[in-house]
Amino acid sequence: MKRRHSYAGLERTVRERTHELERTKAKDEAILLGIGDALVVTDPAGRIALTNRAFKEMLGWREAEVRGKLLTDVVPSQGEHGTPIPPARRALLRALRSGKKVRSLATETHYYRHRNGSWVPVNITVTPVLLQGKLIGAIEIFRDITSEKAIDQVKTEFVSLASHELRTPLTTIKWYAERLLDGGIGKLSLAQHQHLLEIYQANQQMIELVNALLNVSRLELGTFMLEPRPTDVRTLVRQIIVELQPQLTAKTLRLEQRYAKVPRLLVDRNLLRIVVRNLLVNAVKYTPSSGRVKFAVVTRRLGDSFGGRAVKQPCLAITVADSGYGIPRDQQSRVFSKLFRADNISQQEANGYGLGLYTVKLILAHVGGQIWFKSVEHKGTIFFVILPFAGMKPRGGSRRLKTESIN
Repeated sequence: MKRRHSYAGLERTVRERTHELERTKAKDEAILLGIGDALVVTDPAGRIALTNRAFKEMLGWREAEVRGKLLTDVVPSQGEHGTPIPPARRALLRALRSGKKVRSLATETHYYRHRNGSWVPVNITVTPVLLQGKLIGAIEIFRDITSEKAIDQVKTEFVSLASHELRTPLTTIKWYAERLLDGGIGKLSLAQHQHLLEIYQANQQMIELVNALLNVSRLELGTFMLEPRPTDVRTLVRQIIVELQPQLTAKTLRLEQRYAKVPRLLVDRNLLRIVVRNLLVNAVKYTPSSGRVKFAVVTRRLGDSFGGRAVKQPCLAITVADSGYGIPRDQQSRVFSKLFRADNISQQEANGYGLGLYTVKLILAHVGGQIWFKSVEHKGTIFFVILPFAGMKPRGGSRRLKTESIN
């Protein structure tokens, strides 16, 4: 009799604990499924195991339709300018490979394709799931940032309008200052000439900033003009170097140049000039006296290696290296951010807008190029740029970009 009661008590205990576990599991699932941002849980291969309600609302897929499929197949992704993002570069697979949390950068927007074919701008965070040190999957959370993109659009349009309106008075100040400095309106005393020169130089800095803001807004709004023509890249680069020679001489910098036999490339000379000039200006500006700057233009074929990466298509490959201050490791992810300047650089060079590399990145994204870098603080930085041999495609925008240095 006692044994029967014992069995009954054990059965009741097991049943109660089972119900408790089921309630706990249901509660946990309810919390996961109720998260406001879209959520997807995958296995170690990236196959979908669980999605929440927001996932369906944002992308149109029910969990039953996608369970067991690769997220990268179900939800294609592209960058800001419509460039497809291959699976290997997706945040999910990078997190699964590294076993570390991966977030999309604030400086780049990813778009996920809705079931109906439209594209949704998203901000992504992927966290690997480890059990006793073993990777068992990942949780990706992404948020629809359509409203944020709309606000950015309004801000960009405002900056474009304000910058355009500022150009007229600044140009007027420049014209009158030049006439006064040239003695066209009368002779100035030495003190007057010096004060006016300072006004002129400050005005020039304002013009450069306005031009930089105009370039950024035109790139962000997509209103810039693109007129490709067959171009001798070596000739264009050498013209830029001649312009920078006074700065090179003043800092006694050694410039090393290397040019492979490069075919004429179908590019917009204005845009390529901005890319090359900004990289060279940075190298000169942020390298101490008696340092070294290296510039190289070569060609690479499909499968070749360049800058530590495999080349995906025949291209023109540009390298700009310096022995300068370098970029602190903990700030390198922000290098292409708008208005960013590294702490160590700000201490060495007070002047600068933090727009040069952001502009270069935008230009290359528009024309199918790429840029990346390697840097060690106190030792220098190397920037790598590739431009496809296919060249640039014409674009019928309403404005041309300004070619002045915009760093």
